[in-house]
Amino acid sequence: MANNNIPQILKSLETKYSQKEYGEAIDLLLKNKDGLDPGLFSFNLGTLYAKKGDFATARYHLENSISKGFLNSFTVKNHNFILAKLNANYNYYRESLIDTAMSYSLALPSSMFLSLSLTFVVIGLIICRNVKKYTIPIMAFFILMAGGVGLFKYHIHEKYQVGIVLNDVKLREGPSQIFDVSDTLDPGQKVILGKRIGNWFMVEFPLAISGWLESKELGIIDQ
Repeated sequence: MANNNIPQILKSLETKYSQKEYGEAIDLLLKNKDGLDPGLFSFNLGTLYAKKGDFATARYHLENSISKGFLNSFTVKNHNFILAKLNANYNYYRESLIDTAMSYSLALPSSMFLSLSLTFVVIGLIICRNVKKYTIPIMAFFILMAGGVGLFKYHIHEKYQVGIVLNDVKLREGPSQIFDVSDTLDPGQKVILGKRIGNWFMVEFPLAISGWLESKELGIIDQ
């Protein structure tokens, strides 16, 4: 059922934001989560946490909004601001080209993968219209490319999850507190998670990081 109070809620949020009552604005957002668009909800929550100076939590919510398809100039601007603050305050692992590619692939919303697949099909149709002699092999190639994009998206989203470290955390050599510490991470670090055992995740990327951490230390990005 639609929430007819949404305009009033947004107006109240705007008022609290302008008066720098960020904590109260966060409480109001959380209270009305079910009535708001998921992407807009995460965007506003990330922006408010950034204003409070909690940049790790802000990054988590901003990246959640992007994964939900809420991608515009405001999202990009706020996200870049948060990354600049994190890079200034914390020691980050330098990401390799593979790390960056995986990070972007998992961050893109499903709608963008669909758009890319459709783009391949459209390009194939345009080429076939002008090069009729090789219609079947050309269309087969572009359909395979479109299908490959879909399979790639399905594979990485099934195998991996993206998390933002919310607190100072110690990585363990195995999925338990009894294992030795293998590494440490600062709040705000983005990690790509693979195998899960109980409440523990193994960090797969960045490649420079190795170890396991508990789910309670993470904000898991919705996919």
